[in-house]
Amino acid sequence: MHRFFIALTLALATACGGGVRQFALQEPLWQDDDRQPFTPRPPQARYAPYFWDAMDNMIFRRASEAFTFELSQEAIDVNALDEVPDSSWFHNRIGRWGMAPAELARGACGEETGPPPGPWRVVGGKPDGATPGFLIESADGTRYLLKTDRAGQREQATAADAIAAAAYHAAGYHVPCNRVVFFRPDVLELAPDAEVSGSDRPLTEEDVRTVLEGATEGPDGTRRAVLSRFIEGTPLGPWSYTGTWDLDANDVVPHERRRELRGIYVLNAWLDHWDSRQHNTLAAWIEAPGGGGHVRHYLIDFGECMGMVEAPHRRGPRMGHSVWLDFGHVVEDTLGLGIVQRAWDGRERHPVLGYYGVAHFDPDGWTPQYWNGALDRRTARDEAWGARILARFRDPHIRAMVSLGHFSDPEVAERLEGILRSRRDRALERYLMALSPLTEPALRQNDEGRAELCLTDLAVHAGLRTRRLYTARLLHAGATRSLETRRQEEGVCVAFPSIDGEGGSTDYAIVEVDAASPGRDESRRLSLHLYVTGPDRLRLVGLER
Repeated sequence: MHRFFIALTLALATACGGGVRQFALQEPLWQDDDRQPFTPRPPQARYAPYFWDAMDNMIFRRASEAFTFELSQEAIDVNALDEVPDSSWFHNRIGRWGMAPAELARGACGEETGPPPGPWRVVGGKPDGATPGFLIESADGTRYLLKTDRAGQREQATAADAIAAAAYHAAGYHVPCNRVVFFRPDVLELAPDAEVSGSDRPLTEEDVRTVLEGATEGPDGTRRAVLSRFIEGTPLGPWSYTGTWDLDANDVVPHERRRELRGIYVLNAWLDHWDSRQHNTLAAWIEAPGGGGHVRHYLIDFGECMGMVEAPHRRGPRMGHSVWLDFGHVVEDTLGLGIVQRAWDGRERHPVLGYYGVAHFDPDGWTPQYWNGALDRRTARDEAWGARILARFRDPHIRAMVSLGHFSDPEVAERLEGILRSRRDRALERYLMALSPLTEPALRQNDEGRAELCLTDLAVHAGLRTRRLYTARLLHAGATRSLETRRQEEGVCVAFPSIDGEGGSTDYAIVEVDAASPGRDESRRLSLHLYVTGPDRLRLVGLER
């Protein structure tokens, strides 16, 4: 119940305006308590009808929201530093702590590398559909979902599943361990009780051969697939991008008000993850050592990222530009008799990467196959948060990501690297630079023994800007003073004068730091809130962009 009142207080606070916002004298929250054990057994799994999700989000939800008035559109699960705390939804990684390219490549797999030990016992399967595959159990008892590539687009789906999973894991999301493997058909052993998914029909040797015949074959006779290790915990079905789940006692923040589900738009647009809907999510019950457990929230299934071509042919170029049923486009095309030129017209299809490219990529114009209720509520602050994470993906990180695809043609890997770099830079220009790119505030003493506040400039870190102009001023005790700034390699430090503060919870100060690139963009301000706890003693409690 206390979490409900916290969420309500945050919602009311974001709805109020006017005056100087004053932060409480306390440490910024970095750990959300939404992993408290509850109920001795897992809640009943949630069922979500496949087609209802699309119809609801494209028609019924939008119609109902036309009569809804929201006091504020801002996310409410944000700490005083404008960041998202660790929770059952998100765990800060590259955005807060940085990450070596090799660590990014390990992703959710950790130290597990290479194919699991054989034989692989086939205990279930889906021999048809866009991504055929099997449910297998390795010799050590670990279960995996084995998926092959789609006919007519070799290596795309398997590579995308591994690459995107590593990217979302680095960003901070919970994902399965996905990796490309090469195996010989004789490693598979069909279990006597194996069945076709979604039916009671036994899975046969003929089904197995059908899947293997469609799999990409290497020159040494091996087959190519992606292995997705079963996630930790007991699956509870998909989670929704809107509302809360009444069977989860920890779930009190409406999902559409979660920044990690809004700001992910920037990453989705970068990777062209247009299939970001609830059926590509999974909730899992994580048991606690002392009894009970909590729900963890996963993203799954990234095979359509980075160029999957959805049939029929005329639909493929539209993905990422238009939703499944875009009434505006339908009316325009009907009245315009097809004369209207679209952003996707003239796109050239690559044999592996499909229509994934740069020339037609507009960050603001990118769309999923349908809006899920969280992405379409994003604000500039949510986009800037996603961009701050994306800015941490430097060229070596992208190279490590692409290596996970194990492309047979080096030119495909080189092309994909170039696309990812260019789309990253285009997204950062739009979203990182819209608000202040200064981050990671740290109070310390300089060589002269004076207190200083240092910040990382992600515009410099990401290579977007080189010439930067910084100015700063201090607002304290009713007076305003200019502060000295000192450039460092990827940011700026602001030196404080001697401050004879009274201390306590009423001695409040604000430091405003402006950053600009002369002749390139407007100045963006970061306001840092501090308490003066004693003579020359400062405590940072929050910031605003």
